[in-house]
Amino acid sequence: MIGQSLLAGLFTGGLYALLGLGLSLTWGLLRVINLANFALAFLGAYLTYQLATALRLDPILTLVAIVPGFFVVGVVLEEGFLRLRIDELTSLIVTFGLTVILESLIQWIWTADFRRLESPYMRTSLKLGTIYVGLGGLLAFVAAVALTLATWAWLRWSYLGKAARACAQDGPIAGAFGVNRRRVALLLAGLSSAYAAVAGLFIALNHTLAPAQIYSWIGVVFAAVIIGRLGNALGLLAASIFIAASEALTMAVTAPGWAPLVSFTLLIVILLLRPEL
Repeated sequence: MIGQSLLAGLFTGGLYALLGLGLSLTWGLLRVINLANFALAFLGAYLTYQLATALRLDPILTLVAIVPGFFVVGVVLEEGFLRLRIDELTSLIVTFGLTVILESLIQWIWTADFRRLESPYMRTSLKLGTIYVGLGGLLAFVAAVALTLATWAWLRWSYLGKAARACAQDGPIAGAFGVNRRRVALLLAGLSSAYAAVAGLFIALNHTLAPAQIYSWIGVVFAAVIIGRLGNALGLLAASIFIAASEALTMAVTAPGWAPLVSFTLLIVILLLRPEL
């Protein structure tokens, strides 16, 4: 039972990392706390459900249409709303408002009824001894690792990644050396929303959908982003896996209601020991 719980925690940690990757980028590099990413992820999940069901597509193929569309949405949101930000608190308030609007839009289109995407990925599992490995969860974890490593490598070695880090450290100096800060901000905002689309796919593959579930993910993903350090993709992945595995073990030995205690206790301890974000 413990092994199965740890595996479930590993896969859930992959989902936490996918959901938190865009938030970590915008918060760490743009100083924008973009709560709308969670609503965009669920919008992506519903669009995956709709396209896969109506057109009888493999759910993964829906990314071909959804990811570019969400990149554009991220750019539009940055250009239309977030560039007017004054500080992080303002961005938090603005994006919370956008989250409520998107939740209402989802509920208006798909109603508040539960939706479940029927696909081979949800029904297929591999047996390794006494442990069952769900294909949907495995794919989510692989995608999380791949995107995390790609993001880390991009930020570390590419010209645009270095430009993004330079803008985060000292925007005016980066601009003086020829970095187009506006384009960097638009690129990061677009990538953040594109990551939300990918997270939405794997939410649809592994969970029953309901609009109100948007808010149930925010707290634990926030904790993972902060514990992993803002803008640190590898730190986010490690924190997500640790939190999810701890929650899974807590549920296995106590009761499900105790699981949220883990992430927020860790968050409080980390903030007390390391108050700087």
